Amino acid sequence: MIDESKVQIESLDEVVILESVDSTNSYARQQLGDLFPPNRKRWGELSLISTDDQRSGRGRLDRVWSAPAGTCLCSSFIIRPHANPKNQLPQESFHWFTLLVSLAAVQVWKSWGTDAAIKWPNDVMVGGKKVCGVLAQLVVEPNGRFSAVVGIGMNLNLTASDLPVDTATSALVETGREFDMEQALTELGDTVARYYRAFSAVGGDASAPMLGGLSLLDMVRNNMATLGQQVTVHLPGDEKVVGLAVNIDDDGAVVVRESDGTERAWAVGDVVHMRPIV
Repeated sequence: MIDESKVQIESLDEVVILESVDSTNSYARQQLGDLFPPNRKRWGELSLISTDDQRSGRGRLDRVWSAPAGTCLCSSFIIRPHANPKNQLPQESFHWFTLLVSLAAVQVWKSWGTDAAIKWPNDVMVGGKKVCGVLAQLVVEPNGRFSAVVGIGMNLNLTASDLPVDTATSALVETGREFDMEQALTELGDTVARYYRAFSAVGGDASAPMLGGLSLLDMVRNNMATLGQQVTVHLPGDEKVVGLAVNIDDDGAVVVRESDGTERAWAVGDVVHMRPIV
């Protein structure tokens, strides 16, 4: 189990470590649904719930995600902009939280010496294989205020034989060394907090310069593995579109150029899958 005393993230309002849980996202949503205001207030503006033993994790489109206890870091960030009277982050900017947390994870994995990059819309890849999945969910609290829960699962100490599919990998497999859960969680929490605070400071404008003079959109584009790839866009009803992923637009949608030169932007809610053609 993660030793909570070793996780020191001063940039977060609350850090809770669970011995085990069905889903950190479900647990977080339950906390925000508590009818007793002080129980919700304890989470502040930005908090974190984590475990290394998640029993029934879910990903995008309700896909099941599970791993042996002690091998993966499963975390959920509780984001409540309304808890900070000075925060002017509009609800319209909440859809960027998925890419913001993905970007933070990429920076952590790069610091470990990997070639991490984002696979649009919500995965982190190393060597072309998945190491993280991110799932953001909007929550309406009992007082009618909007919050968000952003879950992320990180494959840390899975051995090659532990990996459920050949399209996944782990920090252990990629680097040859085991990772300290507490240190990894501290790095992730600090990095997400830094990106979130910077994004909030520019009012949720993804095109506004923030860290190092780069906007969130700039950084997402610079770390997006999907760009430059030939992809198949799988749409509802078994419809498919094939083309070259050429850009991430100002709303976070991926722009795909088809063979006739037509360019169309696809938002997360438009597609079932987007997969590279190999």
